[in-house]
Amino acid sequence: MKQNIEAIFLDLGNTLRFLVKDEAHMSQARRKIAELVGTDEDPEAFFEKLNARYKTYRKWAFENLTEAPESDLWTRWLTPDFPAEKIAPLGMELTYQFRQSAGRRVVVDHGKEVVVELHRRGYILGIISNLISSREIPDWMDADGF
Repeated sequence: MKQNIEAIFLDLGNTLRFLVKDEAHMSQARRKIAELVGTDEDPEAFFEKLNARYKTYRKWAFENLTEAPESDLWTRWLTPDFPAEKIAPLGMELTYQFRQSAGRRVVVDHGKEVVVELHRRGYILGIISNLISSREIPDWMDADGF
């Protein structure tokens, strides 16, 4: 049988990676967000406010079939009550920490071995993801040795 497959795209969310609720990890990310933004509010309470605003943003994003750039996500949607000139340059880090505040993402058992074997067999590999963070995938790939 002739093999016609040249490329394989891997989905990350709950396919190649899954979320592990790690309270210490999550709390650290929430504290980092509060620190970066410069709020005096309790990090957990501040995060609840951000989470409610994020739900409003997601509704808008789905209705408009678009994702806001990280700087706009924070200046327009999540922290509009803070100076945009301070928040905009922090957009990438804030988004990364926001994702971390949900938990740690780990590769499924034997996931790396499968990816390595597909690559060894000559397939072109790609990632399909709708992550809101431009930092998370490159950091994860480096950390896990992909």
